[in-house]
Amino acid sequence: MLSGADLASLSQLPSLVFFNACEAARVRLASGRLKPTTELARGTISFAESFLAGGVANYLGTYWPVSDEGAKEFAETFYTGLLQGETLGTALTKGRKAVLDKDLGDWANYVLYGSPDFLLAPAFGT
Repeated sequence: MLSGADLASLSQLPSLVFFNACEAARVRLASGRLKPTTELARGTISFAESFLAGGVANYLGTYWPVSDEGAKEFAETFYTGLLQGETLGTALTKGRKAVLDKDLGDWANYVLYGSPDFLLAPAFGT
């Protein structure tokens, strides 16, 4: 299992994690503390919590199950914007709009934990 401690032990964490999978942005710990349990799934924390606890500054995922078509449309538009130098917030908004324009219910599904002003650093030598 992936944990925040696993990520914390890495020397370099990514500045952005985009997890385009069903319910990848849900958080389970309203109180911030795990309660003892014998059920394995209930004793774990979510992907979002693991990455954020590990130190990832920007995390983007979905709150509920996402359709394949919605995930594809969002990702293509989102990554295109990021690679063209748009901020994370602008790329996120354009991705949501692209999904909405296709009349898919997933347009509001994407949740950002982080800064909408974040920019990808250009690749070295470009």
